[in-house]
Amino acid sequence: MVVGSRVVRAIKHNQDLAIASARLAEASFGVFLSLGGGNDQGCDDLPKEAIGLLQNPQDREQLELADALQTIAPRWMNFDIRRISAEWIGHLHPEELAIAKGFADARRIEFATGRASVRHLIRQLIPFDLPILVGERRAPMIPPGLHASISHCDSFAASVATKAACIMGLGVDIELRDRVTPDLADALLSPSEKARCKSEHPQQSLACYFSAKEAAFKAIHGLIGKYIDFLDIDLTMSSDCFLAQPLFFDSVLNNIVVEGHVTERGRHVVAIAWAASSSHSNPA
Repeated sequence: MVVGSRVVRAIKHNQDLAIASARLAEASFGVFLSLGGGNDQGCDDLPKEAIGLLQNPQDREQLELADALQTIAPRWMNFDIRRISAEWIGHLHPEELAIAKGFADARRIEFATGRASVRHLIRQLIPFDLPILVGERRAPMIPPGLHASISHCDSFAASVATKAACIMGLGVDIELRDRVTPDLADALLSPSEKARCKSEHPQQSLACYFSAKEAAFKAIHGLIGKYIDFLDIDLTMSSDCFLAQPLFFDSVLNNIVVEGHVTERGRHVVAIAWAASSSHSNPA
């Protein structure tokens, strides 16, 4: 099942995630979902597809991740979240299959899922289904005039895309929270970031900082054309929003603002970042 950025939802949890009503309708892409909650009704009247989603813990997790992305994605950005599955290999273009030919099986499946996800979004923005090839430093080659990003974790692939003219870079990251352990703090955070984290946002997990920085890296990678270290960016958090300030000089980044949103859901943390001109840092 695909859950995309046209998800219509009002997920309300009670003790066992019973849902009072649901409808499933085919959209131009993905699946529309509208879920409402109530404590006095069960799932007896739900469509079989909806009951299956709710009874499968992994599908419930996918719905939660879709809700997380819808919460943090600006209205000018499309998103997609889907389970990593071998079924997506059959959706690859021949050129993409050629790239994946030498991959190990797990990597081929992950690659196919990510490509299916981002192509799905790109088709909403331009009337073509183009192969997404691999460019320098293994970055996906996105069609001109668009920006997109892909991320993978244990069971899911997430992607975001936009054609907003003022956007100069886009990044998404999805991680398992327990993958980011306390012993990584010195490699991830500067002393000033640690102090702010402790005094201003003690509830924000280290995984949020990790994921936000990963998304920020992706947002500027295409502009600077090089890899950078976690300590090369200073992150300022405000609730689920963040501002990423590069700590190195690159003339390309003059008058560029890198910002984004991050949130935690269950086992996962999800972050989105974008680079834009300082005069258009919040596109309409």
